[in-house]
Amino acid sequence: MNIFNTKKFPFYKQVDQYDCGPTCLKIVSKYFGRNFSTEHLRDICKITPDGITIKSLMAGAEKIGWNCNSKMNIQLSCNILFI
Repeated sequence: MNIFNTKKFPFYKQVDQYDCGPTCLKIVSKYFGRNFSTEHLRDICKITPDGITIKSLMAGAEKIGWNCNSKMNIQLSCNILFI
């Protein structure tokens, strides 16, 4: 019996060096019971050959139901909205 009721985070490997943001969204979304393909997350985050910005990562997260805000442009805070 697990007295701490801990749940392991799933593991997904980045497809390439630019996929860190979408891959993180995929891991956290899967942890909370939502499944998205990496390609879909790349599309909604508007990934570019230069990578991804925090702004586009937050916009992508909001498109899949997260409520995101940034504080002082260095902290990222996202809350999952359960529908």
